[in-house]
Amino acid sequence: MKKTLLFSFLCLLAWQPALSLASMIDAQPQPVGFDGQRYSASSRYNVVARVELTADASGGTLNSIFFYNDLHALAAEEGLDIVSGSTRLWYAYPDTGSLNTTTAQLVGTFTYYSPTFWELVSLNQWVRDSGCLYVTVDITAGPRENAICAFYTKAYEMEFDNYSFTAPSSDSPASPPAIYLTSYTAPTQLDASASKLHPPTVSTGQTATFLEFTLDNVGGGLTGPVFLSGLTVTVRDQGGAVLAPNQLFDSLGLRDSVTDAVLSFVAAPPSAATGVYFPLAVSISAAVDRRLKLFGTVTSNTATAVAFRLGWEQAADADARYLYTGAPVTVAPASGFAFPLQTDLIPVQLAASQLQVYHTPGLPDQTVVLRGDTNVAPVYFTFLNPGTTGTSRVDVTHLTLTVTDGSGNTLSPASVFTRVAVTGSLLYGEITSLPATGSDITISLSNSYIGVPVYQPVTVTVQADIHPTANTVAFRLQLAGSGAVVAQDANTLQGVPVVAAFASDPFPMISPTVRLASSFLVTSQSLAPATLYPGQQTALLDLTFTHPGPADLGPLVLLGLTLTSRDQNQNPVILSAVCSEVLLRAADNTLLGQAAPPAAGSQVFLAVPALSVAPFASARVRVEVKLLSQPQAGTFSLGLEAAASVSVTQPLDPTRPVYVSASWPLFSAAAAVGGGEGRLRLANYPNPFGAGRESTRIAYYLASPSTVTAVLYTLAGDQVCTLAQGAYQAAGEQVLVWNGRTASGAVVRNGVYLLRLEAVPAADGSAVIQVRKVAVVK
Repeated sequence: MKKTLLFSFLCLLAWQPALSLASMIDAQPQPVGFDGQRYSASSRYNVVARVELTADASGGTLNSIFFYNDLHALAAEEGLDIVSGSTRLWYAYPDTGSLNTTTAQLVGTFTYYSPTFWELVSLNQWVRDSGCLYVTVDITAGPRENAICAFYTKAYEMEFDNYSFTAPSSDSPASPPAIYLTSYTAPTQLDASASKLHPPTVSTGQTATFLEFTLDNVGGGLTGPVFLSGLTVTVRDQGGAVLAPNQLFDSLGLRDSVTDAVLSFVAAPPSAATGVYFPLAVSISAAVDRRLKLFGTVTSNTATAVAFRLGWEQAADADARYLYTGAPVTVAPASGFAFPLQTDLIPVQLAASQLQVYHTPGLPDQTVVLRGDTNVAPVYFTFLNPGTTGTSRVDVTHLTLTVTDGSGNTLSPASVFTRVAVTGSLLYGEITSLPATGSDITISLSNSYIGVPVYQPVTVTVQADIHPTANTVAFRLQLAGSGAVVAQDANTLQGVPVVAAFASDPFPMISPTVRLASSFLVTSQSLAPATLYPGQQTALLDLTFTHPGPADLGPLVLLGLTLTSRDQNQNPVILSAVCSEVLLRAADNTLLGQAAPPAAGSQVFLAVPALSVAPFASARVRVEVKLLSQPQAGTFSLGLEAAASVSVTQPLDPTRPVYVSASWPLFSAAAAVGGGEGRLRLANYPNPFGAGRESTRIAYYLASPSTVTAVLYTLAGDQVCTLAQGAYQAAGEQVLVWNGRTASGAVVRNGVYLLRLEAVPAADGSAVIQVRKVAVVK
């Protein structure tokens, strides 16, 4: 007979007067699974209700039980969502908290009346204290997705023998878990692979990531998710023996690779030689791989260096089940992988405790270098790692050097150096953009650490390029304190304290004092005329000497100059064949020095009686020559060849070198030397010259006022052009210019032309004629 809710309720009323208290049974329905748990297609024996039983010593007999599924609009239906005739009642004694269908007793199969009502009557099932009733359903091959089983029991609708029943105070449970029926199929396999993320070595106390596990639910698009509830990893030593995890790790954990969220953390790894179990609640869908990172902190409680491997050793170390049914899922290594999925052998080094440093001079104290010198090495620093065997390497990542003068006053780095470097067997670091303010130079070694292994001292050199115009007398470089050295454990990247290696060499560690040679800057201006004539005394070169300071250097004193002569092709000229005397005059025309050139050679030394130049001041001098009455014809220039050509001293510090700076060499322009005395003395420069592109200067010397005619001819005697026609000119040097064109303006061809110059002195009318060849090239 079909039961209804009303009928059931009437039955309860009818049973009430006949209650016997001889045998008492208490039935407590309990939630099943979790709210929103899913049972998928074709799954069997899915528990939808669980009723704990409490009875006195005599137990009792269950006669009937009724179930409902009426809390949701889309209720699960037998035949559509639930396999017909698959709603079963089981009795488990003693109860273990979960149904085992191989050991539990199948009581019977419910009769289905509507989507909301099932009954099971005439049972005569004896039950006892600590027993439990379970209701299971089988899901069809294609249930409606999200059809909901909210199976529950009302206390007054379980009928026991003698109608003896202690009912709860209200229907229970009030809000049973909603169990969804889905169209997913059960997953067949979970593939596992691993990537090694660990460093080659680790230090005690270091936190590192060792492995990344990739978990792939290999089913298709309608495959249900795999639920990973736990994973065990094992630690082994170099020989393969299992280690107690707490020997090597203070903690271990698993985190999600995408979100970085910690999924499981074991703060106190086991002290026995066993694996570390990570409880998890990880869902792995068939659409997206799940990646988990294994990380841990290496213990500091070890005095010796060891090595280990860490990994997932076998498929059974993972507890993987179908999320919706709880059925086990096979775990296997992914293609190309095999268990164990583990790290390489990772040596554990003792964390570095400190870095020691001391310094040694690179130059004798008070060494003098020149401004503009490169790779000056005033000091060496040596680093020591004082650990024991197995201690981690220490990496020095930054050095900060402080710049002072010889008295300890701070200097701007940019005013002293153009480059400072820290070098060893390899270039560790350098800086070329030096600070213009402050006194510190911080050199980053981040891309090339100074690595200091235990027991192996590492010495580095500090090199500096001196600024060409450094405005200081002396400098020193120093490590001002322990904070001037930044060091870290090579594995953990944690900072390491820096201390002085020896009590006799404390901070600050200061280099010797390096003195800079004084500077004397020289510039020049040519004063040479185009042509020099016999017996002529003329200025050739203007020289300016500048003292750039600083003031505490005192004055610089010019003691002499070595002048060199050469022709327009830079070949030496015998000085005594051209001039009889070389003179040096001050800007006010005061004679500072003079000398006759030696009988042979191209140089002459002019002693200067102490020309003093104060700091930040300049002195200008003029070089003159007096030509012979019959000089050697050709071209002639005079000047200074190099810094050694200038003799200078520093009275306040006579032993200190003076660096003479100039754009060497400093020479006058090359002048043409004219012919013999009493003649017209005709010359031109340049010769040859490029007609149409440049002009040649035709110079001559008139002993007295004259009328001058100058005409150019070809070698065949054809007239080219006239440069002067009866022009009256005064005595002395005269210049005519020819641009290499004919009288009509056409550029002449390459070749040799004849210049005929005729001068008629106004005093006696006797003509003086001279002819000179002029060469043209284009």
